[in-house]
Amino acid sequence: MDGRHTGKNIAAAVLEVISSYDIEKKIGYFTVDNASNNDTALAEIGDALGFHWPERRVRCLGHVINLVVKALLFGQDYESFERDVNDGLLTVQREHEQWRKRGPIGKLHNFCQEVNRSDLWTRKLISAQEHRIREAAEDSGFKAHKPVKVVTDNATRWLSQFYMMQRALRLKPFYDTFIFEARAHFDSENRTRCGNLRKGVREPYFLQEGNRLEESDWEAIQALHDILLNFELVIKSLQGDSQSREKQRSLGEEAIDQIHGASWEILDAYEFLLDGLETAKGIVAGLPEGDHLVVNVNNAWKKLDSYYAKVGESPLIYAAAVLNPGKRWDAFDGWYEDHPNWIDAARQQVYRLWREQYKDLPIDAEDVLEPPRKALRLSTNKFTNFKKQRRDVSGQTSASLSPCASPAATEPDEFELWEHDHAAGDKHVEDPRLYWHKRRQKYPRLSRMALDLHTVLPMSAEVERLFSVTGHMVVPLRNRLHADTLSLCQTIRSWYHAGVIQDLDPMLKWTGNMIPDVEESED
Repeated sequence: MDGRHTGKNIAAAVLEVISSYDIEKKIGYFTVDNASNNDTALAEIGDALGFHWPERRVRCLGHVINLVVKALLFGQDYESFERDVNDGLLTVQREHEQWRKRGPIGKLHNFCQEVNRSDLWTRKLISAQEHRIREAAEDSGFKAHKPVKVVTDNATRWLSQFYMMQRALRLKPFYDTFIFEARAHFDSENRTRCGNLRKGVREPYFLQEGNRLEESDWEAIQALHDILLNFELVIKSLQGDSQSREKQRSLGEEAIDQIHGASWEILDAYEFLLDGLETAKGIVAGLPEGDHLVVNVNNAWKKLDSYYAKVGESPLIYAAAVLNPGKRWDAFDGWYEDHPNWIDAARQQVYRLWREQYKDLPIDAEDVLEPPRKALRLSTNKFTNFKKQRRDVSGQTSASLSPCASPAATEPDEFELWEHDHAAGDKHVEDPRLYWHKRRQKYPRLSRMALDLHTVLPMSAEVERLFSVTGHMVVPLRNRLHADTLSLCQTIRSWYHAGVIQDLDPMLKWTGNMIPDVEESED
């Protein structure tokens, strides 16, 4: 795309791609972040293609989580704080002071940044770990520890502060040893016999008394880490491309879902995170930093709840949840206490989407005969247990029907037929897409609706990975590759990883393996 990333320019570029593939009549939903230029772009695209754009917009859950986490860690004014520290105009000392005002997380950030920037202090940190490991008893946990460096946070990665805390807590048993050895080395090199600093020498910030991480700081860091573990589980579960594959274990030492990027789980994700923040209020209240942390947890809860209230702007999320056979209309049962006014509106939206876009849809025989996807391999973690508990508590019954009568009262439509069609195993369905694929002949239109909605990604992480891996192709020796060539290579690579094709040129396989995790934490 040429020029600035204004809404009009984005819309023009997207419409050009849509036109080149002749798919104007096949456009569904757009998963985008909350930037205002995306609103403008979708409005332009909606006008050009003839749809009401707010109903086709899905707010990227990853970006929502990023904003919520910033509110949790840095308070209500986190946006002005980030502008101050990320615009590159502050001196090192001033930036350090700004972070220091943010409490334990700010102190940890300063420590990790300063150590990471210095080869000397990084070596000393490794040495401190090796020293403790050598002195540890054979039956202690230290013997199994592998020396590691700090992990730094940044302004762009979702949950980067979580991974900084995760590594810091792993390094906590060695922190005092490192400070002792770093102090001894610095003093021996930079102080006179009288104990004064040599002229022109500055003492590292992390050695200064007010910047040391005290036990109360570690308690706050541990509490925030535990809160953010819920967010990490949701990110790991929903960040994918909706393909079923074996995935690495979560950094929380719990297995994660084998299918990633499921739109029918968005409602559960919001409820899971809101419940976790509600519980966290009581946990942090008893800590030394409790007053400050309770305020931030409340800020995070309000921020997340404000975006939860916007879910109803599009019927997609409601309909995707309802067409999960394990939930059906019981997907809305959790609202009776806090949001009873949402229930009827959500039900009306779902049925209106069915009636206006799918009820009378012509069916292609080839769609019905499409081969099924492979079966889902199951795993569990705290988030999946939460979803299962909500499903079990819902108490689904055969009387869970649509509140809207079919226009053709004498001949029930597919939606109404399905509402009466309850098999014994429906409540335990883990992969709704496979469920609907098996029912494509019995419910050709409703299955089309379900599969359309269940393949919309709740996060833009997979697309952002594509940006990254495409950048790896445009190295200095290949800096004149045409955009069409890049598009072709990445399309083929995507087909290969999705199992659409079985073999690939070795160079493209190598490129395809250079896909960075959105939340990679190792050095």
